[in-house]
Amino acid sequence: MGKHDNFSKIQCARFKGVERVHFIDKKDFDGTFLSQVEGAYNFVLEHINLGVEIKGLYRKEQYELPEAIIRELILNAVIHCNYMMSSSVQVAVYDD
Repeated sequence: MGKHDNFSKIQCARFKGVERVHFIDKKDFDGTFLSQVEGAYNFVLEHINLGVEIKGLYRKEQYELPEAIIRELILNAVIHCNYMMSSSVQVAVYDD
């Protein structure tokens, strides 16, 4: 466990509409940085649309946002966070 793991967390929220007014769901992730990133990543996947594309006999499920991009955004926020201050990374999901 890293020196600042106990002081850091990722806060995730799903909002109704396009403003931070009405919560639909909220979850905080603490623990190791890896577990925080995985928790936040899974939270986002649970709250975005999953579509299906059918080509011939094959079915391909695809999220409305590329999974690699979601992971990269969360990792960048964690990497660039100032852990000398008592703040946390925040991930927000809106209707749009």
